[in-house]
Amino acid sequence: MHSLPETYPGGWTTNRRPPGVPRPGEARGSVRGMPRIYHLADPDEWTGALSTGSYQRSTRGLMLADEGFIHCSDEHQWPRVRAAFYADVEGELVLLEVDPDLLEAPLVRELGDRATGEKFPHVYGPLNVSAVVRTRILHPPHDTPVS
Repeated sequence: MHSLPETYPGGWTTNRRPPGVPRPGEARGSVRGMPRIYHLADPDEWTGALSTGSYQRSTRGLMLADEGFIHCSDEHQWPRVRAAFYADVEGELVLLEVDPDLLEAPLVRELGDRATGEKFPHVYGPLNVSAVVRTRILHPPHDTPVS
């Protein structure tokens, strides 16, 4: 079982983070003001990333080395992604809130849905854990877009 310390209202928690990286509630936006991006993670994989400093899962079933980038979502997109791709997950998920200004790898917004023209943020390299400014445990069921 995984354990993330310091739970805050709404289910947000802090992680081990390097000095200088803000804790939840200490920063309300990134330094340059880019909107935060989000990634859904398996709790055990996130715990492993905390010990190595680098997260390498692209999306469910694929690693960064397989896909070439890490799939992310904007704030309004992640609930739909959760419902569409994680509905059958029986355990918890961890929602990673990422400050794009802290990323060490390039962030590119690319077409994700040809039918709608909707673009999604993709991180082209490992996700440094220091860019994750908050996490939130998401309990099942994951099949509804409402968090």
